[in-house]
Amino acid sequence: MVNYFLYRIAKFLAIILPRKISYSLASFLAQLRFYFSPRDRKAVIYNIKRVVGQSSEKDIRQISKKVFINFGKYLVDFFRFSKLDEGFIKKYVKIRNLNYLDEALSQFSGAIALTAHLGNWELGGAIVGKLGYPLYVIALPHQNPKVNRFFDSQRNLCGVEVIPVGLALRKCFRILKNKKIIALLGDRDFGKDGLSLKFCTRLASIPQGAAVFSIKTKVPVIPAFFIRNLDDTFSLIFEKPILPFDSQGRLRDKEKLLKEYVRIIEDYVRRYPEQWYMFQPFFKE
Repeated sequence: MVNYFLYRIAKFLAIILPRKISYSLASFLAQLRFYFSPRDRKAVIYNIKRVVGQSSEKDIRQISKKVFINFGKYLVDFFRFSKLDEGFIKKYVKIRNLNYLDEALSQFSGAIALTAHLGNWELGGAIVGKLGYPLYVIALPHQNPKVNRFFDSQRNLCGVEVIPVGLALRKCFRILKNKKIIALLGDRDFGKDGLSLKFCTRLASIPQGAAVFSIKTKVPVIPAFFIRNLDDTFSLIFEKPILPFDSQGRLRDKEKLLKEYVRIIEDYVRRYPEQWYMFQPFFKE
């Protein structure tokens, strides 16, 4: 219950305060969390060290602190969804390769937008929804029903429909037959059915959902990322669709398809480690 009231207070402050002041306050609180939450700090440093490879302890610690700061800004953006409009998109968002999404929807019965816990995936989905695309996101429900309703209502503000993980399978099959988009995260496995693959320098359990949906429904996977720039503007980037068919028109092997899009996620995480919000140990030892 405490978390729910904290979210409500944070939303109130994020809305009434100017964006820059909200960012400054969130950055200050995020740094406090970095210093006073040893469990989270240790997990982030552990993950970053295995992403960036041969870097000094000082650099790894600095990158890890930026993870906390950027996550604070991520929450501010999420709480300010009611202010999201065409003016915000025009001023703060640069969109690249949107044609990939348009072409996929024109050629197939639907599309799977695949992203990661990187940048601001929630704001990216909200932008896509505001642009008029029929977007459904698969989300893990929060344990507290009030918190869960709060998060879902924020997403609904931008035309984004939420599908709880437990109800995803059958509903997604229906959606992907009606020129609509399913969005899901492809880096963290919340269940026990992930595939063990090399990610950056170590093995990690990778969820198979996007590959399964793609092959079952015969629609492409489109890697998409919403990256924060240094000046707090954003880049919404769509990568080339990954088709579920090979060059002979046969359905591809699930593991090969999964490995193809994991390489893209891995590349983005390497390029933007300070925006990868993974607060639990991600890799296998």
